[in-house]
Amino acid sequence: MKKIKHYAVFIVYGILLMMALRDCREDAIVGSMGGGGEPSASVVLFLLAWGFVCAPVGYMIGRWRGRADEGAVYGMALGPLGWLCMAFKEDHRPMCPECGGVIVPGARKCRHCASVLTD
Repeated sequence: MKKIKHYAVFIVYGILLMMALRDCREDAIVGSMGGGGEPSASVVLFLLAWGFVCAPVGYMIGRWRGRADEGAVYGMALGPLGWLCMAFKEDHRPMCPECGGVIVPGARKCRHCASVLTD
């Protein structure tokens, strides 16, 4: 169910982007914004930059916390605020029961304290 929610944010973003692109060609919208084509073009560029910058940064921060997909969604939906949310969310990566260090999935020994891990 969570994957569906994640994809819903990308779908909404795509719809908003398509609406903004369509509005670039409509004279009524451009005229209501004070004339000229620049304001609508800047909205489209802003949405493109927001999606292509904020989502990958959110993905990388989420990956660092073991929540890559969720990080991309938070990044795209909230931008820098989403990055902060992901940075302070609970870590979902496996932890060593002895030292609390992050362990690589499938490892037999902790690389921090060298304790033997049980499955």
